[in-house]
Amino acid sequence: MVCGGTGLTPMYQLLKHILKSSSDKTKISLVFANQTESDILMRDELEQLRDQNQSQFRIWYTVANPPQNWNYSVGYVDQKMLEEHCYPAGENTVNLLCGPPMMIQNACVPSLTALGHKRESILIF
Repeated sequence: MVCGGTGLTPMYQLLKHILKSSSDKTKISLVFANQTESDILMRDELEQLRDQNQSQFRIWYTVANPPQNWNYSVGYVDQKMLEEHCYPAGENTVNLLCGPPMMIQNACVPSLTALGHKRESILIF
């Protein structure tokens, strides 16, 4: 999952649905892009889900304007970030994207396809 800003909304619904089912073993990686740390929507809720589901759910943040001592990425989503924080291309890998069109079309889709993900495995909300 890769989202920007309010693009978190559909992702959060899917996260909750997947993680509430003890029989669903889907592994989820969320890269969440924002302008500033204070723009990160539902951070407490996301981190609580991560803490409760550590073997199944991980989060990586990136912000364009970081505070001092920021421990995550700085800048816009790029191929290196997706390679490091998303699951590799494979038969059972699906990429869900939601966010600003420029981020999706100019960064996410080209980067994921360059990393070997088939276009049909990339779903845009």
